[in-house]
Amino acid sequence: MDYALTDLANAESQLLLRQTLLAANDKFKYCFPLNGTIGISQVKLGALSFSGYYTMNTVSTNDPIAVDIPVNQGDPSFYPVEKQLVKDSLFSIQLQDNSIYKRQGDYCD
Repeated sequence: MDYALTDLANAESQLLLRQTLLAANDKFKYCFPLNGTIGISQVKLGALSFSGYYTMNTVSTNDPIAVDIPVNQGDPSFYPVEKQLVKDSLFSIQLQDNSIYKRQGDYCD
């Protein structure tokens, strides 16, 4: 009889805990419309993460698209651009299939 009462008290406290957690989560649940791509990323060193999570979901917009391309600015081809010897600082990107991306980018410092 004592075990049954203990089990009942434990079950009631677990139920109360779950109800409290659900109520707390409802306060911080937001829903926003998104047009883009959802992916999965491995957690990187220095990234904020929580115990037990080894991957993170990522959300990216498809239009407009912004790309950061790391380029060695110590390369001699940047010298004329940095010294303003060349008026046109636009550059093109050659894609993997050897086609040229139709829009041009700007050199910015």
